[in-house]
Amino acid sequence: MTSPLKHAPPRRTQSERRARTRKALLDATVETLVDVGYARMTTRGVAERAGVSIGALQHHFESKSELVAAAMEHLIAELSRELVARAPTASRSERKLAETLLDALWELHKGPLMAAVAELAVAARTDPALRTRFAPVQREAIAGSSAITAHLFPRAASEPPRLAPIDTALAAMRGLALLGFVDPPAAEAMWPTTRRHLLVLAFGRSDRRRS
Repeated sequence: MTSPLKHAPPRRTQSERRARTRKALLDATVETLVDVGYARMTTRGVAERAGVSIGALQHHFESKSELVAAAMEHLIAELSRELVARAPTASRSERKLAETLLDALWELHKGPLMAAVAELAVAARTDPALRTRFAPVQREAIAGSSAITAHLFPRAASEPPRLAPIDTALAAMRGLALLGFVDPPAAEAMWPTTRRHLLVLAFGRSDRRRS
């Protein structure tokens, strides 16, 4: 008779358990931000959503601001992974590649992860401590997007000014995303024109193909 111990799953190490609990808390924080907003978010509510005790949460994060700071970094990592997954890998032309990248970025800006980022950005306006933590994470996110763009457009990477349109594109999308939280149809209606203008900014008007 075969011993049942041979079929038992291996026990997780303490480090693995800690990592799993931490991830559950960060995911729960993001979900809470999207569902109820920063002002109504509580550490107890996050712990309950994550399925852990408030003591376990406090073992990982001493305060709400520390939890949110870690969640922001978690968010940026998730957004970067999403962008890499959606980014095109090959194209007939740089313009076509740019079109696909813009569409991928816009889809991300309409999703729940961006809603959580926007919630924190608005809260940071009147919360100096949150703002201090949020600003460098925002810069990291922009730098990450620029790095992905440089990878997709290696020729442009050797000329930094040619990558500047990505900063303009991200700024425009953040503005439309905020409008989309209030009036989604209006934001969607504005996107085709915004997209076309961004492509003109990057490539000029010489390419008359439909964008």
